[in-house]
Amino acid sequence: MKHLYLLNAFLLYFIIGTRLMAQSCTVPPGSISLDGNVNVDNPSGNYYIADGNKWTGSFQNANSSVNLYIEQNGTYSGNSLGNFNSPNKLTIYSCGTLEYNTNINAPNYIFNIIDGDFIFSGSIDNLELNVSSNGNWTGGMVTIKAGAEITMCGTATFTNLEINNELSESFFNICNGGTVNAGDFYPHGILTNDGTINVTGILTSNKGAGVTFVNNGDVNVSTGDMIINGPGYINNGTITIPGTFNAQNGTFEGTNGCFVGSMFILDQNNPCDDVEQVSFNSIDGTSAPTVQLSNGNAFDPNTCSNYLGNNLCSSLPVDLVSFSYEEAKTRDHFRLVWEAAEIINFSHFEIEESRDGNDWEYRDAVLLEEGIKNEKTGFAEFESSEIEYIQNGRYYRLKMIDLDGSFEYSKFIYVKAETEREEYHYSIHPNPNKGDWLNIDTDFPEGTIFKIHDVNGRVISVHNIETNDWNGGIDISHLQKNAMYIISFVTESNAFSLKLLR
Repeated sequence: MKHLYLLNAFLLYFIIGTRLMAQSCTVPPGSISLDGNVNVDNPSGNYYIADGNKWTGSFQNANSSVNLYIEQNGTYSGNSLGNFNSPNKLTIYSCGTLEYNTNINAPNYIFNIIDGDFIFSGSIDNLELNVSSNGNWTGGMVTIKAGAEITMCGTATFTNLEINNELSESFFNICNGGTVNAGDFYPHGILTNDGTINVTGILTSNKGAGVTFVNNGDVNVSTGDMIINGPGYINNGTITIPGTFNAQNGTFEGTNGCFVGSMFILDQNNPCDDVEQVSFNSIDGTSAPTVQLSNGNAFDPNTCSNYLGNNLCSSLPVDLVSFSYEEAKTRDHFRLVWEAAEIINFSHFEIEESRDGNDWEYRDAVLLEEGIKNEKTGFAEFESSEIEYIQNGRYYRLKMIDLDGSFEYSKFIYVKAETEREEYHYSIHPNPNKGDWLNIDTDFPEGTIFKIHDVNGRVISVHNIETNDWNGGIDISHLQKNAMYIISFVTESNAFSLKLLR
């Protein structure tokens, strides 16, 4: 039923958008001018508020449909426009100012804000409201309730916004190019965003006929958290959260979406017991999130459809599931091996090699048709040609290239024959580390260097053991919080690495 309603909502969204483009505030000939606080008894036909006029009255004893046109500098300001019973409707075409000073429960009102301002705070029941690209809506605390149908193609600015379909299905559509600015945002109803939402925090739950939150645009949370507690959340756009993404219940999926800079907390028990599906296709690789359970248990990525911390934020139609290496038949050679999923309109992989993790060189290409589908997992499996082990080891990464030439890199791996590796003790603590200082315990020889890399392989800083800047620890206050880093220790003949979570 929810999917059927969504289809109907999208169709209505298209119809409303098409109708808005054809609307104007041109006053038909023979319309009646309104001004002052005069009420209109037994209204019928067309009325208008002329440029420079202000009307504060209402329509009384309405037994016919009425059209009201508000010219560019005309103003309506009042508490009620009167009662219209089906099949009679009041339709407003506003290019001036429409100011409504009380809650709206008007199943037979249609407000079309073509240009100018809609000024309203309070709750809306049973109203069809269409704000075109040149329209503006400003208000304090606004609640969208039962039966309301809102299409926002312009700009809306609120103190707080709640979409709450308590008794029946309502919806709020934000067009491509539309913008909603608010403080706290409570999307408890049906929301489709193809534009931009700028809020301080988001809290969602199911307060009625069902929650559906489909984001195809941009959601920017400025200071707070995003908490979901209910079904039906789909992210195909970008959600930026400086605080915490807390999935307490329900489902949250992402097809081509991106989450930037968040800490992810999954439900109260096991990763996917209450969160029935956690399927983010991409996470921002430059600020990889910390994934944890709210009860403190270890996160097991195998119980969810994707390992959240392993994906990169990109529009590439490929999901790199794993990347590692295995020995070839000849013991002095190895192959790079990897798995990929959701490959659509993808070009090819390129293998890059580096001596130090800084300077990378092209080595080989692997075409899409060289992959073999694993029937058990559904993943496409790839491998390189045989590569000879090098005495001092090498770093390797994948360059994933789309048909349009755009690309992203995998995480890097270090490969060296195990028989040649020295044995050392090395550890870092605390880890995860939210402070400013990282303690490092090693028995590496003097002259060993260690580097801090981000997950894309970029070097953040380099230090030498047993030199003036080494005293068993390092200042990490410059590293971004809620991110993952790789610490590599490089001796004369080997390299070793650890992950650091911020």
